[in-house]
Amino acid sequence: MDKHLMLERPELVIVTGQPNHGKGQFIRCLAFNLARAHGWRTAFLAQEDPAHRIKRDMRRFAMGKYRFPTQDQQREAIEWIDAHFRISQMPEDQPVTLEAVEREMEAAALHHNCQVFCLDPWNEVEHQFNRGESETQYIERALRQLLRKMRRLNLVLIVAAHPTKIAEGEKATLYKISGSANWKNKCQHGIIIHKEHKDSNSVEIHVEKSKDWETMGIPGKVYLDFKREFCDYEFLSYNDAG
Repeated sequence: MDKHLMLERPELVIVTGQPNHGKGQFIRCLAFNLARAHGWRTAFLAQEDPAHRIKRDMRRFAMGKYRFPTQDQQREAIEWIDAHFRISQMPEDQPVTLEAVEREMEAAALHHNCQVFCLDPWNEVEHQFNRGESETQYIERALRQLLRKMRRLNLVLIVAAHPTKIAEGEKATLYKISGSANWKNKCQHGIIIHKEHKDSNSVEIHVEKSKDWETMGIPGKVYLDFKREFCDYEFLSYNDAG
């Protein structure tokens, strides 16, 4: 992905796509590879995915390089996971407000030395509109609030946002995210995840927006094959014309 996706702190990354096309899976694999390549630490606030599923993916990735891991290698993998990842999950009776998200971002950056914070998905946040405020106005205000916090904490903030209801097989775009064009306008990277069939392992990763082509990569598409047993992708092909 390097020619299309080079992250710079601080920045906002928006990931969208049809339901069940692998947005959360891509975000987790991105975080895992950032940890392996650069030692970056990531905090996940993922209300839709139970913690045991995220931990299962972490173990598969960490031990994927071993064909028959020994006990020492298994222990090393668990230590690597503990050193690089934090899972934040709010109690069921506690609403996930913007203020709660900001508190988790602060805890991740200041107390756990995280460089990346993943919010998956946006629609699990309890949104509180001001009187007379439209959805577009609210999203602009909410993103400004999170961007200020992100910059102060020097984080990469990755947000999974669902598109508006679109036909099965139709591709999402950043402008089709529910609520506002601000999603595309405010982000530094905007990524579309698409599968021809939702049960397929082959996935199209479309970097639709890159803020600075010289330092952050150029827009384009990469086709990858997801290997569930390793919780990682294998490269298939490029399509830079996309």
